[in-house]
Amino acid sequence: MKTFCTLICFLLFVLPAEAQQDSVFLKYPVDIDSLGKAIYSVDTILFRAYHDGDILIGTTVIPGTNNSMNLMNHGYRLHNIRLMPCDGGDVFEVVSRVNAVRETDSTLEVDVTITDNCCFNFLCDARIDEINVMHLFYTGYGMNCSCFCCFGLTYVFERWNFTNDPLIDAVMIADDKKSLYNISRDAKD
Repeated sequence: MKTFCTLICFLLFVLPAEAQQDSVFLKYPVDIDSLGKAIYSVDTILFRAYHDGDILIGTTVIPGTNNSMNLMNHGYRLHNIRLMPCDGGDVFEVVSRVNAVRETDSTLEVDVTITDNCCFNFLCDARIDEINVMHLFYTGYGMNCSCFCCFGLTYVFERWNFTNDPLIDAVMIADDKKSLYNISRDAKD
């Protein structure tokens, strides 16, 4: 009887813990066949709990970084990234640059042009330095292609005014001073 009770207790405590797993199926290219078509592999990943399941797919914001905490301390949150191909031109003549900054009371959108591997997606992040310059970061990842392409990235920030920090004065890509874009505002701001 004691063994039976021990077995029941074991099943009642261990099985629910095992049932808390989640799974994700990943399909990714591993090779190319003789006709030029991708050969895919499929893997299953089991996660012990909800918090272990952070998977970043495609071009996206990197969540929960020190930089994102820095943004929140200044009243911003990197909410979304939009990826678009560039319009024409020789890709080797394109210079990484900030094209435009659009502000409303609750949002900030920054359009940038970059060049990188054509098959890459991008993980994006941002921070604000001590002189109110916003630095935009991206890391290309994915399959390597033998080509170089131009991309347009739009960083979309939520903005709230609960802090006494001044608005940002400029934006640049990473620490590239050549890409510095000064934000001009009406005197009423």
